[in-house]
Amino acid sequence: MPKKTAKESFENKLKRLEKISYLLENEETGLEES
Repeated sequence: MPKKTAKESFENKLKRLEKISYLLENEETGLEES
């Protein structure tokens, strides 16, 4: 089962990175507009 746990934690990290990059992109576009 350790493999599944490691995979799940890795996927959670990817999701978090995607969320952060998405928020950063929105902030950048928002700053450019204002």
